[in-house]
Amino acid sequence: MGKITAIHAHMYRNTPHGKPQWARPVYPDMTAENIVWKSFLGEAPARDFDANRYTNWRYFWITPAATCTRICATRLRSGTEALGLKIPKAVTMTGGIYLWKDGREVPDTMNVSMEHRRRSVFLGFPVSATTS
Repeated sequence: MGKITAIHAHMYRNTPHGKPQWARPVYPDMTAENIVWKSFLGEAPARDFDANRYTNWRYFWITPAATCTRICATRLRSGTEALGLKIPKAVTMTGGIYLWKDGREVPDTMNVSMEHRRRSVFLGFPVSATTS
């Protein structure tokens, strides 16, 4: 096959029109009395209880495992493992909230690029959760 110098992977998700990706309902019993909010926040800055932030944590920078890290990590693993790549030399990400104007903080569309020193490989990964 020759020397591989770049991998370009894609992930696009379709959802029912008007229903954001990974949207979970907020139930009436999701209250400050029933949820140990301080434990959920962990080392994140203290803030008042918010049932939406609790159930739809992927939309907010509350945890380091917001949508972009959670999705990209699992999808990028196949390319890095196939080529025997380890920790990248450099990683960049750009993105924004282009569709879901629902109060989220984490981008619904992003592009991640990783440069690997050992094999001189560039791995690009655009992610879009905006298709409907």
